Amino acid sequence: MPDQPADPLDPKSFLLPKKEGGPSPISAQRVNAGELLAQEVKAELPKAPVPVASAPAAPKKEESQVRAVQTYTSDISRVVEQGGVSTVSIAAAEAERRHKGTEDGVVEVARQPAQDGPSRLRLVLIATSIIFVLSGIIILAAFLIPPAAPQQAAEPQTPFIAVDKTTPIATDGTGARDIVMTELEAAREQVNLSLGLIERLLPATPNAITGLADALPAQKFFELIAPNMPVDLLRTVAPVFLLGVHSFDENQSLLILRVDSYQQAYSGLLAWEHTMPQELAPLFTRRPSLHIPGTAPAPTASTTPQFIQTGFVDRVVENHDARVLENSTGDILLLWTFLDRNTVIITTNEFTLREVLRRLTTAALVPRM
Repeated sequence: MPDQPADPLDPKSFLLPKKEGGPSPISAQRVNAGELLAQEVKAELPKAPVPVASAPAAPKKEESQVRAVQTYTSDISRVVEQGGVSTVSIAAAEAERRHKGTEDGVVEVARQPAQDGPSRLRLVLIATSIIFVLSGIIILAAFLIPPAAPQQAAEPQTPFIAVDKTTPIATDGTGARDIVMTELEAAREQVNLSLGLIERLLPATPNAITGLADALPAQKFFELIAPNMPVDLLRTVAPVFLLGVHSFDENQSLLILRVDSYQQAYSGLLAWEHTMPQELAPLFTRRPSLHIPGTAPAPTASTTPQFIQTGFVDRVVENHDARVLENSTGDILLLWTFLDRNTVIITTNEFTLREVLRRLTTAALVPRM
């Protein structure tokens, strides 16, 4: 009978062939599965590292557009993390950081002066331009603005009217009358002003404390130069007075007084007329120009005395009732009148009275500063 093909599903086909001979000594030493497990437990096998539960990862922060600045501390931490810390490795990391310069977005310190350079140069140029402009303005102003005139010593404030100059006359009020009158007459002759101007002669006493001159009161002044002045007139005269010189055909004297009582002053002046010309001479002595019949008076003064005593008479001078002393040709030699009920003027001619009235009107319209 022919051989039939083997059945692939026959269990016998899966069996391995038997080994020849009996069990080996090693096989005899085999134990059951329980003993093998006990042996494996007792065996000293290398322990696998136990995984440590890591902390939950922190939420990822948004990356900043500005990267952290690399520092020496970060370099040291990086070297430690990479493994091995030594002096050589730290020095190598520092050298590498310096060599890389601006790695990881670090701004070089050396570049900062270079970046500030243009700004500083711009500031220097602006400051220089401002200095040049200011210097030009100062130089231009120095040429265009005239220099200030040197300040002169302030003139003492004068009463009644404005004057053009003041000349102090030193006196203590106790000297001889002739000496004081001579000094006043010399000062009158030395006045050298333009036509129509007035200079004040200020009798004053030097003050050792202030270094200035104190004006002599009217009472002491008249006691010195006019000892025969009526007592009633002397009592009503105020301390402040003005003694001046008016530049006209010659230097004409004037005297302005303030009185407290019109009636008392008027009666006192009438009583003083008997000695007034003598007591006020030579300071109030006028020498008018000679007159040629049919011609106007000459502009220059004459040295020929024309003093003829005719006594005081009433006249209207510059719209003021005045008492005048005239010579034979009608020239006024001395006059006195009231400018108002408390102001008296004594002078030697009508032209000086006119100038005083003009200055009084000007002072009333435009107050002096």
